[in-house]
Amino acid sequence: MKLFSIPMLALVLLTSSCEKFLGVRPDTNQINLNQTKDLGEMLNTSGMAEPNFVIADLVSDDIMIPEQQLTVVNPNSYYTRAYLWAPTVWDLADTDPMYGNAYKWILQMNVILHHINQSEGGTPAQKSVISAQAKINRAYYYFQLLNMYGPAYQSSSASRDLAVPLVLAPEAAAKPARATVQQVYQQIVRDLTDAIDSDSLPGVGKDVIHPGKAAAHAMLARTYLYAGQYVQAQEQADSALAKRSGLLDYNSFIFYSNANPQVGIYNKPMLLIEQTNNPEILFAKICVDYQYFGAFKNTPFISDDLNTVLGNKDLRFVYNFYRINGNARYSYLPYNNNGMQFNYSIGVPEMMLIKAEGLARAIKAVMRSRY
Repeated sequence: MKLFSIPMLALVLLTSSCEKFLGVRPDTNQINLNQTKDLGEMLNTSGMAEPNFVIADLVSDDIMIPEQQLTVVNPNSYYTRAYLWAPTVWDLADTDPMYGNAYKWILQMNVILHHINQSEGGTPAQKSVISAQAKINRAYYYFQLLNMYGPAYQSSSASRDLAVPLVLAPEAAAKPARATVQQVYQQIVRDLTDAIDSDSLPGVGKDVIHPGKAAAHAMLARTYLYAGQYVQAQEQADSALAKRSGLLDYNSFIFYSNANPQVGIYNKPMLLIEQTNNPEILFAKICVDYQYFGAFKNTPFISDDLNTVLGNKDLRFVYNFYRINGNARYSYLPYNNNGMQFNYSIGVPEMMLIKAEGLARAIKAVMRSRY
């Protein structure tokens, strides 16, 4: 998975959403915030593991949308404006689901963390696990927000560059200022380190939406990589891989219909529930988006750059892209012929790449010192 910084969207999104998200409250009608068990139940929702960051994908280098679709099929949608890097992406009547939903889940985690230590009916170990998992989730969503709505981490300016509001308590009346990139990164590292230091948190979570220490190490590896701290990133990737290192066997995938690959692929995990048997998953975050497909009546094309990297024989290419009606360009395979899967999970392949990056830079440093 790849995240993309969108600095030109920041002002529009922050001014339209900053005060709104603080008024969002979790549905506590059936939750007793004084009970440990009920606070734990707040982590059991699949919605938290199904984030939709499609707009961030549209501004990446991996997608190509034909001009005819942009100018004729859907010329005025925020999908089109985002893809074209328009100065204004959201109309006043639009709601940014990436920003709003991320803060909604952060609020849920803040509620848990605010009440967990004083809650009743739970052991210290149970409370420690719930607290650790809430912090991992909070760190995940702050990382997403930071890298979509803030500038990229630069050690020379991170202490001055403004990112997103850093909200750490469920105070609906508060109006926090934007935190710096450094402050948000420090909070992410603090939350993940706290989770790893929990003696009660298992190495691997009981299921794909309940993270264990492997997920925290993996999230830390990603965080350090983005901050350019490659030694620490490699160390954390190693720690994650020590707890889980399985890979999907793409040779086990089979098209239900070779003539119509969009019908589906046997053995390929697509939905969130299907990640349970995915040996790569450390922390599942899966979205199947139907709105883009409904707006454009198809999936976007793969970019020339990505096609060049993968070639046409790599199984990752074969089982993710296809040609529509003999078109010369390849498109992303749809899900169920009316949607598109986006995988924002933390997984083993990413950890292998981070480890490789760390090793390559270490070798380069040695070579420089010798010559």
